[in-house]
Amino acid sequence: MKFHSYLTVFVLFCSASISGQTKSSIVDELNTPKSGQGTVKIFIDDKVKDMLGSPAANSHNKDDNDTVQTKASGTIIKCPGFKIQVFSGNDQRKSKNEAYSKQSQIKNLFPDIDTAVWFHSPFWRLRVGNFKTQAEAAQAMVELKKAFPSFGKEMYVVKDQITLVVE
Repeated sequence: MKFHSYLTVFVLFCSASISGQTKSSIVDELNTPKSGQGTVKIFIDDKVKDMLGSPAANSHNKDDNDTVQTKASGTIIKCPGFKIQVFSGNDQRKSKNEAYSKQSQIKNLFPDIDTAVWFHSPFWRLRVGNFKTQAEAAQAMVELKKAFPSFGKEMYVVKDQITLVVE
């Protein structure tokens, strides 16, 4: 299953670079024979093929079950990466409010950074960012610790699924 996810991500990265060069769809590009390379033949319904070529028709919100989505601003890809865990708590009375409070403080100071509060019993967690490398996440964590020294003791970099937008 992971192989198919990685293959999908690879194909979409290739299609993103190819789509900037030509107007053909990814299916047409993959079905075109190229010397020195293997042969790929994709059989697909015309309605689905039309959707692949039209980002506006395929625009929708994030869905945790999707690996790759298309929006008007680009292709959204979910892949392994790193986030900064800012908060984790299991106090039923306080943790939810504390997570959302810290999220709002971070969003006020860093509006461009992604934040996510989620509940996985019994913990409420706040994770920040979508970083490809651990070094990028560590650098961002230094900036967050400078801005929010009171959060610093709880912050650390974690491996997580990240969301990237490929133009």
